[in-house]
Amino acid sequence: KYDEDKLDMVSYREKLIFEKYAPNYEVKNDAKVVGINRSFYTNTYYPLYYNFFSKLGFKVVVSDHSEKEGEESALGPFCYPMILAHGFFLNLLNKKPDYIFMPHLVQLETEGYCEGCKEEIGYRKSCVFNQGEPFSLKTAFKSQLEENNIEMLIPLLDFSRGIDFDEDVFVNLAVKKFGVSKESATIAFKEALAKQREFFAEMKELGRKMLKDLEENPDKIGVVLFGRPYNAFTEKANLGIPRKFTSRGVEIFTYDALDFESETFEHFMHWAMGETILKATHVVAKHPQLFGAFITNFSCGPDSFLVDLYREDMEGKPTLTLELDSHSADAGVNTRIEAFLDVVRFY
Repeated sequence: KYDEDKLDMVSYREKLIFEKYAPNYEVKNDAKVVGINRSFYTNTYYPLYYNFFSKLGFKVVVSDHSEKEGEESALGPFCYPMILAHGFFLNLLNKKPDYIFMPHLVQLETEGYCEGCKEEIGYRKSCVFNQGEPFSLKTAFKSQLEENNIEMLIPLLDFSRGIDFDEDVFVNLAVKKFGVSKESATIAFKEALAKQREFFAEMKELGRKMLKDLEENPDKIGVVLFGRPYNAFTEKANLGIPRKFTSRGVEIFTYDALDFESETFEHFMHWAMGETILKATHVVAKHPQLFGAFITNFSCGPDSFLVDLYREDMEGKPTLTLELDSHSADAGVNTRIEAFLDVVRFY
Protein backbone atom coordinates (compact mmCIF):
# COMPACT_ATOMS: atom_id res chain seq x y z
CA LYS A 1 0.00 0.00 0.00
CA TYR A 2 2.86 2.32 0.87
CA ASP A 3 4.60 1.66 -2.47
CA GLU A 4 1.41 1.90 -4.51
CA ASP A 5 0.45 5.28 -3.09
CA LYS A 6 3.97 6.64 -3.63
CA LEU A 7 3.74 8.56 -0.39
CA ASP A 8 6.66 9.52 1.79
CA MET A 9 6.51 7.94 5.24
CA VAL A 10 5.38 11.19 6.88
CA SER A 11 2.37 11.56 4.58
CA TYR A 12 1.60 7.88 4.94
CA ARG A 13 1.69 8.17 8.74
CA GLU A 14 -0.85 10.98 8.62
CA LYS A 15 -3.04 8.97 6.25
CA LEU A 16 -3.01 6.01 8.61
CA ILE A 17 -4.04 8.13 11.59
CA PHE A 18 -6.87 10.09 10.00
CA GLU A 19 -8.14 7.51 7.49
CA LYS A 20 -7.20 3.85 7.91
CA TYR A 21 -7.40 3.78 11.71
CA ALA A 22 -10.33 6.18 11.79
CA PRO A 23 -12.79 4.29 9.57
CA ASN A 24 -16.26 5.54 8.75
CA TYR A 25 -18.95 4.36 11.14
CA GLU A 26 -22.67 4.41 10.52
CA VAL A 27 -24.29 6.69 13.08
CA LYS A 28 -27.84 7.85 13.60
CA ASN A 29 -28.94 11.04 11.86
CA ASP A 30 -29.61 12.69 15.20
CA ALA A 31 -26.32 11.55 16.76
CA LYS A 32 -24.52 14.09 18.89
CA VAL A 33 -21.33 15.48 17.32
CA VAL A 34 -17.95 15.41 19.06
CA GLY A 35 -15.26 17.67 17.61
CA ILE A 36 -11.52 16.99 17.91
CA ASN A 37 -8.92 19.67 17.22
CA ARG A 38 -6.26 18.68 14.67
CA SER A 39 -3.45 19.91 16.90
CA PHE A 40 -0.64 18.68 19.14
CA TYR A 41 -0.93 14.99 20.12
CA THR A 42 -4.11 14.45 18.15
CA ASN A 43 -1.54 13.67 15.45
CA THR A 44 -0.67 10.54 17.44
CA TYR A 45 -3.72 9.61 19.52
CA TYR A 46 -6.55 10.37 17.08
CA PRO A 47 -7.34 6.67 16.47
CA LEU A 48 -7.95 6.25 20.20
CA TYR A 49 -10.15 9.33 20.55
CA TYR A 50 -12.05 8.84 17.29
CA ASN A 51 -12.84 5.16 17.75
CA PHE A 52 -13.88 5.57 21.38
CA PHE A 53 -16.56 8.15 20.62
CA SER A 54 -17.58 6.51 17.35
CA LYS A 55 -18.13 3.17 19.09
CA LEU A 56 -20.41 4.97 21.55
CA GLY A 57 -22.58 6.23 18.68
CA PHE A 58 -21.29 9.79 18.35
CA LYS A 59 -20.42 11.44 15.07
CA VAL A 60 -16.81 12.60 15.24
CA VAL A 61 -15.48 15.56 13.24
CA VAL A 62 -11.93 16.89 13.07
CA SER A 63 -10.48 20.18 11.85
CA ASP A 64 -9.70 20.32 8.12
CA HIS A 65 -7.29 23.23 8.06
CA SER A 66 -6.06 26.18 10.06
CA GLU A 67 -8.08 29.38 9.70
CA LYS A 68 -6.00 32.55 9.46
CA GLU A 69 -8.54 34.44 11.53
CA GLY A 70 -8.22 31.86 14.26
CA GLU A 71 -4.42 32.08 14.27
CA GLU A 72 -4.72 35.83 14.79
CA SER A 73 -6.93 35.24 17.84
CA ALA A 74 -4.03 33.89 19.90
CA LEU A 75 -3.69 35.79 23.16
CA GLY A 76 0.09 35.57 23.29
CA PRO A 77 3.27 35.07 21.21
CA PHE A 78 3.09 31.28 21.20
CA CYS A 79 5.14 28.81 19.18
CA TYR A 80 3.99 27.97 15.64
CA PRO A 81 2.13 24.73 16.60
CA MET A 82 0.15 26.61 19.26
CA ILE A 83 -0.71 29.34 16.77
CA LEU A 84 -1.90 26.63 14.37
CA ALA A 85 -3.97 25.13 17.19
CA HIS A 86 -5.96 28.38 17.33
CA GLY A 87 -6.54 28.24 13.58
CA PHE A 88 -7.63 24.60 13.69
CA PHE A 89 -9.94 25.36 16.61
CA LEU A 90 -11.82 28.08 14.73
CA ASN A 91 -12.27 25.68 11.81
CA LEU A 92 -13.65 23.13 14.28
CA LEU A 93 -16.03 25.68 15.81
CA ASN A 94 -17.39 26.41 12.34
CA LYS A 95 -18.49 22.77 12.11
CA LYS A 96 -20.73 23.47 15.15
CA PRO A 97 -20.20 20.27 17.14
CA ASP A 98 -22.15 19.63 20.33
CA TYR A 99 -18.95 18.88 22.25
CA ILE A 100 -15.24 19.42 21.77
CA PHE A 101 -13.02 16.73 23.26
CA MET A 102 -9.70 18.27 24.28
CA PRO A 103 -8.05 16.33 27.11
CA HIS A 104 -5.59 17.87 29.54
CA LEU A 105 -2.84 15.44 28.52
CA VAL A 106 -0.04 15.82 31.06
CA GLN A 107 2.17 12.81 30.29
CA LEU A 108 2.67 10.52 27.31
CA GLU A 109 3.24 6.83 26.78
CA THR A 110 6.80 6.00 25.72
CA GLU A 111 8.44 2.80 24.57
CA GLY A 112 11.13 0.88 26.41
CA TYR A 113 12.57 1.28 29.87
CA CYS A 114 13.75 4.50 31.51
CA GLU A 115 16.68 3.51 33.72
CA GLY A 116 16.58 5.52 36.94
CA CYS A 117 13.10 6.94 36.26
CA LYS A 118 10.17 6.70 38.63
CA GLU A 119 6.95 7.13 36.72
CA GLU A 120 5.08 8.56 39.68
CA ILE A 121 7.46 11.53 39.78
CA GLY A 122 6.56 12.50 36.24
CA TYR A 123 9.36 11.90 33.80
CA ARG A 124 7.24 11.72 30.66
CA LYS A 125 5.74 15.19 30.51
CA SER A 126 4.04 16.58 27.43
CA CYS A 127 4.70 20.09 26.16
CA VAL A 128 3.41 22.78 28.54
CA PHE A 129 1.62 24.54 25.68
CA ASN A 130 -0.15 21.27 24.89
CA GLN A 131 -1.14 20.96 28.54
CA GLY A 132 -2.52 24.48 28.51
CA GLU A 133 -4.19 24.22 25.09
CA PRO A 134 -7.76 23.49 26.28
CA PHE A 135 -7.70 26.38 28.72
CA SER A 136 -6.05 28.86 26.34
CA LEU A 137 -8.49 28.07 23.54
CA LYS A 138 -11.48 28.10 25.86
CA THR A 139 -10.49 31.64 26.85
CA ALA A 140 -9.61 32.88 23.36
CA PHE A 141 -12.87 31.60 21.82
CA LYS A 142 -15.17 32.01 24.81
CA SER A 143 -17.81 34.02 22.95
CA GLN A 144 -18.00 31.59 20.00
CA LEU A 145 -18.33 28.62 22.35
CA GLU A 146 -21.16 30.30 24.25
CA GLU A 147 -22.96 31.53 21.12
CA ASN A 148 -23.02 28.05 19.62
CA ASN A 149 -23.67 26.30 22.94
CA ILE A 150 -20.61 24.08 22.50
CA GLU A 151 -19.35 22.29 25.60
CA MET A 152 -15.68 21.42 26.01
CA LEU A 153 -14.76 18.05 27.52
CA ILE A 154 -11.40 18.34 29.32
CA PRO A 155 -10.57 15.13 31.20
CA LEU A 156 -7.14 14.77 32.82
CA LEU A 157 -5.08 12.10 31.04
CA ASP A 158 -1.76 10.63 32.16
CA PHE A 159 -0.41 8.02 29.74
CA SER A 160 3.00 7.66 31.42
CA ARG A 161 2.23 4.14 32.74
CA GLY A 162 0.51 3.15 29.48
CA ILE A 163 -2.70 4.27 27.77
CA ASP A 164 -4.60 1.33 29.24
CA PHE A 165 -4.11 2.71 32.77
CA ASP A 166 -6.45 5.60 31.88
CA GLU A 167 -9.33 3.33 30.92
CA ASP A 168 -11.32 4.55 33.94
CA VAL A 169 -11.06 8.17 32.79
CA PHE A 170 -12.68 7.38 29.44
CA VAL A 171 -15.25 5.03 30.96
CA ASN A 172 -16.26 7.48 33.70
CA LEU A 173 -16.62 10.27 31.14
CA ALA A 174 -19.00 8.16 29.07
CA VAL A 175 -20.97 6.94 32.10
CA LYS A 176 -21.29 10.19 34.04
CA LYS A 177 -21.57 12.64 31.16
CA PHE A 178 -23.55 10.68 28.59
CA GLY A 179 -25.30 8.01 30.64
CA VAL A 180 -23.66 5.16 28.74
CA SER A 181 -23.50 1.81 30.50
CA LYS A 182 -20.13 0.93 32.04
CA GLU A 183 -20.00 -2.26 30.00
CA SER A 184 -20.52 -0.42 26.68
CA ALA A 185 -17.97 2.25 27.59
CA THR A 186 -15.40 -0.37 28.56
CA ILE A 187 -15.87 -2.26 25.30
CA ALA A 188 -15.57 0.99 23.32
CA PHE A 189 -12.32 1.90 25.07
CA LYS A 190 -10.74 -1.52 24.56
CA GLU A 191 -11.64 -1.54 20.86
CA ALA A 192 -10.34 2.02 20.44
CA LEU A 193 -7.09 1.12 22.21
CA ALA A 194 -6.70 -1.89 19.91
CA LYS A 195 -6.91 0.45 16.89
CA GLN A 196 -4.29 2.72 18.44
CA ARG A 197 -1.98 -0.24 19.03
CA GLU A 198 -2.49 -1.44 15.46
CA PHE A 199 -1.37 1.96 14.19
CA PHE A 200 1.79 1.87 16.31
CA ALA A 201 2.55 -1.68 15.13
CA GLU A 202 2.09 -0.83 11.45
CA MET A 203 4.45 2.14 11.71
CA LYS A 204 7.15 -0.05 13.29
CA GLU A 205 6.66 -2.72 10.63
CA LEU A 206 6.91 -0.11 7.87
CA GLY A 207 10.11 1.23 9.44
CA ARG A 208 11.66 -2.25 9.46
CA LYS A 209 10.69 -2.86 5.84
CA MET A 210 12.11 0.45 4.64
CA LEU A 211 15.32 0.00 6.63
CA LYS A 212 15.78 -3.49 5.17
CA ASP A 213 15.29 -2.09 1.66
CA LEU A 214 17.81 0.66 2.39
CA GLU A 215 20.42 -1.80 3.67
CA GLU A 216 20.07 -3.80 0.43
CA ASN A 217 21.27 -0.64 -1.37
CA PRO A 218 24.40 0.35 0.59
CA ASP A 219 25.13 3.34 -1.69
CA LYS A 220 21.88 5.05 -0.64
CA ILE A 221 21.15 7.04 2.50
CA GLY A 222 18.02 7.61 4.54
CA VAL A 223 17.09 10.73 6.49
CA VAL A 224 15.30 10.27 9.80
CA LEU A 225 12.95 13.13 10.61
CA PHE A 226 12.99 14.19 14.26
CA GLY A 227 10.56 16.54 15.95
CA ARG A 228 7.07 16.50 17.39
CA PRO A 229 4.19 14.65 15.72
CA TYR A 230 2.44 18.02 15.39
CA ASN A 231 5.28 19.94 13.74
CA ALA A 232 7.40 17.37 11.87
CA PHE A 233 4.86 14.69 10.96
CA THR A 234 1.97 16.78 9.64
CA GLU A 235 1.83 18.57 6.32
CA LYS A 236 0.02 21.45 8.02
CA ALA A 237 3.20 22.43 9.87
CA ASN A 238 6.28 20.87 8.24
CA LEU A 239 6.17 23.08 5.12
CA GLY A 240 6.53 20.10 2.79
CA ILE A 241 10.02 19.25 4.05
CA PRO A 242 9.64 15.43 3.73
CA ARG A 243 8.87 15.76 0.02
CA LYS A 244 11.94 17.97 -0.41
CA PHE A 245 14.01 14.93 0.56
CA THR A 246 12.08 12.26 -1.35
CA SER A 247 12.03 14.40 -4.51
CA ARG A 248 15.84 14.32 -4.34
CA GLY A 249 15.86 10.52 -4.17
CA VAL A 250 16.42 10.31 -0.40
CA GLU A 251 14.17 8.02 1.65
CA ILE A 252 12.59 9.74 4.64
CA PHE A 253 11.83 7.99 7.94
CA THR A 254 9.86 9.25 10.92
CA TYR A 255 11.92 8.62 14.03
CA ASP A 256 9.02 6.86 15.79
CA ALA A 257 9.14 4.09 13.15
CA LEU A 258 12.58 2.97 14.33
CA ASP A 259 13.08 0.16 16.84
CA PHE A 260 14.62 2.04 19.74
CA GLU A 261 12.94 0.32 22.68
CA SER A 262 16.20 -1.21 23.92
CA GLU A 263 18.09 2.09 23.83
CA THR A 264 18.78 4.02 27.05
CA PHE A 265 19.06 7.74 27.76
CA GLU A 266 20.01 10.09 30.56
CA HIS A 267 17.38 9.80 33.29
CA PHE A 268 17.30 13.56 33.94
CA MET A 269 15.16 13.95 30.80
CA HIS A 270 11.59 14.48 31.97
CA TRP A 271 10.02 15.28 28.58
CA ALA A 272 8.39 12.29 26.87
CA MET A 273 9.40 13.54 23.43
CA GLY A 274 12.92 14.11 24.73
CA GLU A 275 13.11 10.49 25.86
CA THR A 276 11.93 9.00 22.55
CA ILE A 277 13.98 11.40 20.42
CA LEU A 278 17.22 10.64 22.26
CA LYS A 279 16.60 6.89 22.11
CA ALA A 280 16.03 7.07 18.34
CA THR A 281 19.09 9.32 18.00
CA HIS A 282 21.26 6.46 19.25
CA VAL A 283 19.88 4.18 16.53
CA VAL A 284 20.69 6.76 13.83
CA ALA A 285 24.16 7.44 15.24
CA LYS A 286 25.08 3.75 14.97
CA HIS A 287 23.64 3.11 11.50
CA PRO A 288 26.01 4.06 8.64
CA GLN A 289 23.21 4.87 6.18
CA LEU A 290 20.97 6.95 8.43
CA PHE A 291 21.26 10.69 9.11
CA GLY A 292 19.07 12.97 11.18
CA ALA A 293 17.07 16.11 10.36
CA PHE A 294 15.42 17.89 13.29
CA ILE A 295 12.39 20.15 12.77
CA THR A 296 11.87 22.62 15.59
CA ASN A 297 10.05 25.89 16.04
CA PHE A 298 10.90 29.30 17.41
CA SER A 299 9.94 29.71 21.08
CA CYS A 300 10.12 25.97 21.80
CA GLY A 301 11.47 25.78 25.35
CA PRO A 302 12.22 22.01 25.49
CA ASP A 303 14.04 22.10 22.14
CA SER A 304 16.31 24.89 23.37
CA PHE A 305 18.37 22.18 25.08
CA LEU A 306 17.06 19.01 23.41
CA VAL A 307 18.54 19.95 20.02
CA ASP A 308 21.99 20.25 21.60
CA LEU A 309 21.65 16.83 23.27
CA TYR A 310 20.51 15.36 19.96
CA ARG A 311 23.59 16.75 18.19
CA GLU A 312 25.94 15.49 20.89
CA ASP A 313 24.45 12.01 20.75
CA MET A 314 24.98 11.86 16.98
CA GLU A 315 28.68 11.44 17.78
CA GLY A 316 30.02 13.65 15.01
CA LYS A 317 27.63 12.66 12.21
CA PRO A 318 26.30 15.57 10.14
CA THR A 319 22.85 16.73 11.23
CA LEU A 320 20.35 19.26 9.95
CA THR A 321 18.23 21.47 12.19
CA LEU A 322 15.41 23.51 10.66
CA GLU A 323 13.74 26.10 12.90
CA LEU A 324 10.40 27.04 11.40
CA ASP A 325 7.51 29.43 11.85
CA SER A 326 4.79 30.80 9.59
CA HIS A 327 7.27 33.16 7.92
CA SER A 328 9.90 30.57 6.95
CA ALA A 329 10.95 30.98 3.31
CA ASP A 330 10.73 27.96 1.02
CA ALA A 331 13.89 28.93 -0.87
CA GLY A 332 15.89 29.08 2.35
CA VAL A 333 14.70 25.64 3.41
CA ASN A 334 15.66 24.19 0.03
CA THR A 335 19.14 25.69 0.29
CA ARG A 336 19.67 24.24 3.77
CA ILE A 337 18.55 20.78 2.68
CA GLU A 338 20.80 20.76 -0.40
CA ALA A 339 23.79 21.91 1.67
CA PHE A 340 23.09 19.20 4.25
CA LEU A 341 22.89 16.46 1.59
CA ASP A 342 26.18 17.70 0.09
CA VAL A 343 27.88 17.39 3.49
CA VAL A 344 26.43 13.90 3.98
CA ARG A 345 27.58 12.86 0.53
CA PHE A 346 31.19 13.68 1.41
CA TYR A 347 31.01 12.44 4.99
